[in-house]
Amino acid sequence: DDPLVELHEVIVLELFDARGGATINASRSTMSLTILYDDQAAGTADRFYNYFAEPNPGTNPGANNTVHSVALYLNPLSPHYGKALIGGDFLGVNAVVRNRIARLDFFGSVDTTFNPGTGADGSVSALAIQPDDKILVGGSFSSINNLPRGGIARLNQNGSLDAGFAVGAGVVGTVYAI
Repeated sequence: DDPLVELHEVIVLELFDARGGATINASRSTMSLTILYDDQAAGTADRFYNYFAEPNPGTNPGANNTVHSVALYLNPLSPHYGKALIGGDFLGVNAVVRNRIARLDFFGSVDTTFNPGTGADGSVSALAIQPDDKILVGGSFSSINNLPRGGIARLNQNGSLDAGFAVGAGVVGTVYAI
């Protein structure tokens, strides 16, 4: 036991120094034992959301830094219904590079059909999904996908920057809500 919050604890077991005439097969002398859901994080409730499995590589699935904003696709007619957008200070989610904005599927895996390119160069603190599934993004960034967008931008459904949404120099300061 340790004070770390971990989804799975892996312990390596090794057999050695056999006695009484016993032998140990060298290729089978070391094995791994995995304790599932060891030391779960506070508030953990659903073991099937963002679980440790092939779609979520790494030992601790999720964003690798703070998430400041979440927006849900609530329109049942949207092809993205049930998915969620997250924005914050992270640079990756589930070991997939996503600079400060990502879309997650219903089970918490990164939706790779949504690709914001190089993402935001500063914190994303506000998200809103329009009826056409375009995404308004606000925060303290100065560019998205290496194009100037001072604190506010709009993305297409696939994560690309919507070039038709231009607000000039943008905002002075940080956008906290949309």
